[in-house]
Amino acid sequence: MNTKRKQVPTLPHFVGKSVYLKPAGPDDIFNAQVWINKYDPQIFWPTPVPAVSPSEAADQFKKADRSIEEQMYAVVRCDDDLLVGTIGYRHLNMQNRSAELSIVVDPDEQRKGHGADAVRILTRYLFKQRGLNKMYVEVSEANHAATAFFERRFPFRRDATLRQHYFIGGVFHDGYIFSLLALDLDW
Repeated sequence: MNTKRKQVPTLPHFVGKSVYLKPAGPDDIFNAQVWINKYDPQIFWPTPVPAVSPSEAADQFKKADRSIEEQMYAVVRCDDDLLVGTIGYRHLNMQNRSAELSIVVDPDEQRKGHGADAVRILTRYLFKQRGLNKMYVEVSEANHAATAFFERRFPFRRDATLRQHYFIGGVFHDGYIFSLLALDLDW
């Protein structure tokens, strides 16, 4: 029996159990926007988001300035190289050793462990390789899946409740800020 792992086209520290990460390209952003457009984008983002087509999102990505303070990765299934999501960080603050996390997983691929694997890969990289101490994420209470994901799947802790912070569908919703510290993980 051959137990050798399949070679994947990325850096070794970006390979997990079920997925690997690689720098995102316009096609990855196009697909992520298709998934986002299935829902009200305001549920997912803490600031107003203009409605854009997948093509517009890909074009914006192509034109965007690349910065060490913000990086997006494609989340790709190891078995068949299928794109299953995107994950990234923004607001990298090297003074305070923190960054904000964002993740989108194809609705057809949710609840299969791919998102959890991607978060493990990215946080491990940022904590161990980049020297960060804290990853945080802001989530609307209306995004039940994300709230449950960060509260139950990881040792993210709810740091704050932002009362009536989001106005979605004519209703105010609380927002939550979750954080994960390097010391919270058993490496």
